[in-house]
Amino acid sequence: MCQDILGPVRNGGVGTAFYYLATELARVGHRVEILFSLGSYSADHSFAHWVAWYGERGIKLTPCPMPGIKPVSSLMGEACELQYGVYEHLKRHADEYDLVHGSEWGADLYYCLLAKKLGLHFSNLHFVLKASSPLLWSRIGNSQPASHIADLPRIYMERRCIELADTVVSGSQYMLNWMRENGYELPAGRCFAQPNVFPDTVVESRPPALADSFDEIVFFGRLEPRKGLLVYLDALAMLLSNSSGAYLSQIRFTFLGKKRSDFDASAAIRSVLGPFGVAYRIVDGLGQPEALAYLVGRPGCLVVMPSLIDNSPFGVYEMLACEKPFITSNRGGARELIQPQEHERTLCDPTPPALSMCIAKQLAGKPQTTLAVGKLSESLADWKRWHETSCLASHTDVLTGEDPLVSICLVTCNRPAELAQAIDSVARVEYTNIELIIVDDASDSEPAREFIDTLKQRQFDFPYRLIRQEKGYLGKARNRAAREAAGEYLLMLDDDNLLQPQALRCFVDVARRTDADILTCFSDMFLDVSGSQPPASSGRILFVGADLSTGYFRNPFGDSNCMIKRTSYVEIGGFSEEYKVGLDDQEFFARAVLRGFQLELIPESLYWYRVGANRMRSKHYASFAGRQRVTETYIRELSLNAGIDNLLRYAQGQAADEVSVKRLLARRLLRYNRVRRFMYRFPRLLEMLKPLLRKLL
Repeated sequence: MCQDILGPVRNGGVGTAFYYLATELARVGHRVEILFSLGSYSADHSFAHWVAWYGERGIKLTPCPMPGIKPVSSLMGEACELQYGVYEHLKRHADEYDLVHGSEWGADLYYCLLAKKLGLHFSNLHFVLKASSPLLWSRIGNSQPASHIADLPRIYMERRCIELADTVVSGSQYMLNWMRENGYELPAGRCFAQPNVFPDTVVESRPPALADSFDEIVFFGRLEPRKGLLVYLDALAMLLSNSSGAYLSQIRFTFLGKKRSDFDASAAIRSVLGPFGVAYRIVDGLGQPEALAYLVGRPGCLVVMPSLIDNSPFGVYEMLACEKPFITSNRGGARELIQPQEHERTLCDPTPPALSMCIAKQLAGKPQTTLAVGKLSESLADWKRWHETSCLASHTDVLTGEDPLVSICLVTCNRPAELAQAIDSVARVEYTNIELIIVDDASDSEPAREFIDTLKQRQFDFPYRLIRQEKGYLGKARNRAAREAAGEYLLMLDDDNLLQPQALRCFVDVARRTDADILTCFSDMFLDVSGSQPPASSGRILFVGADLSTGYFRNPFGDSNCMIKRTSYVEIGGFSEEYKVGLDDQEFFARAVLRGFQLELIPESLYWYRVGANRMRSKHYASFAGRQRVTETYIRELSLNAGIDNLLRYAQGQAADEVSVKRLLARRLLRYNRVRRFMYRFPRLLEMLKPLLRKLL
């Protein structure tokens, strides 16, 4: 399971690792399928070409289809769409597999791992997560900021994938140490540092004998700062500036790797080497097999891979197999692959002075191969032996005992038609030990009061209470319902939403398995129309879970339509009762998680979320007031010192400004497109008015 695989994606380290793993497992007799989470994407050739190519190697390549109900377009929907598609696909096909390999990179398996933890699915599947290249690690290594809020849920999901995995395998101990130092709770006894699968057949023919001297230096790796490109260029500048570096005039310079769209590698190379009049070439169009063939065919080349950070770099595996002289960084896990006596010649600090000195030393001598550690040669046998074990599957405990009482807390105000549908949805739930508490927040419309009066005579198959209160808004109404409740659990329900029949059974079963304080879920959005049952979904609203980083700016936790332990609700302090201020659910969940309460997200849709004109958020006093309430909760719960607290206030203001700017740009773009479509009907007039339109729009 991956979003990077050799063929459809060119030269990705994660994809190369999974390609070698897949081919080796197929070679020893396992039935292997690669599920590609990017669907039918292919950088080179058609996807059908790669399906046939893998088929010739005994491997099934399957594009992961889009889910039946498309996620709603939002920060969470866009951040989690791939993960949700993988989850829906694996749910339908779980009985076809015994073991699933994946990577934390991209967090493809996040919802699958979460569902297994909650006892929903995959009890007979064993999930193996490869610790590869977390986004946070990559951002730090590339000296890049987490510049988009969408980075935050991905960073959270990648960490949780490692924490929830049945088995974690890293190509280096270095990466496991990094994860531990950066707050990952690694599963005890289930994490292993093991070199990647690297078949003996990678190099198809024995490399030719090395030349007597060097005639080429090849920078090998993605052409980006993290791979040490800028360090390498500065090292070359130091060598070329030195009078003793005249011998470099006999050396060819090659840059072999894929360019990155957001970094101009060509300009960086030209700016450094151009003033020296040095000839060089950039080879960025080769796939992994072609790149290796290029290097194998050059017996006099020195390969340089000075990554600022790296996990267990495949470039090192490949150079060891190709028997090429190379220099690589002493950062990361490369040293774990190389014999200790080779470290002085092969490893260096990724700084220009150290790298230039290491290159000069190698060029002054004869080309030599580098010896790999013994563990690397034993890796294939280790992986094969591990896959032959028979104790990989786990199980889900069978729940026994009586079902707890659930108090459904339904709050309403001036929406009688919606309230009637919500009550009907409660009557349809597939769970019997419930009570219904309706709190009317001072409805004053005639239809609403008439309907509330009819409820006094209504009979249900479950205990029911109707409470009227003075106008207090949502938080006060919910808290009043909670005080009147007798259940072990509270199920919060707004009057414009509808419970799905399976909702309470799912909530209760997960609560009993996990002992969670709060359970949230997905929902299916529907338009405010005739009230047909069940409504037709116009999109699925996704969440991430207890992600406090994202939760400062957006709501990743879930909706206020959630289930909460009554005792925990009291300890948390209930919902904020500020009048007509939004984001009450986001603030409540953040406060709970900051205080150490356990919030779990159920990755299933358990209710229908109505979208219509008569929504509560349209009644809020100020759009920023809700964000401000969340900010002050973080400051208070984190006990921040004076001065530091203002950093959080500033960050929230910047995030609000970013949203405002994006909305303004979207409106202007819409206006521009409308005017342009109209003016295209009158081309001569359009030419005359173009200067004025540019100034106005």
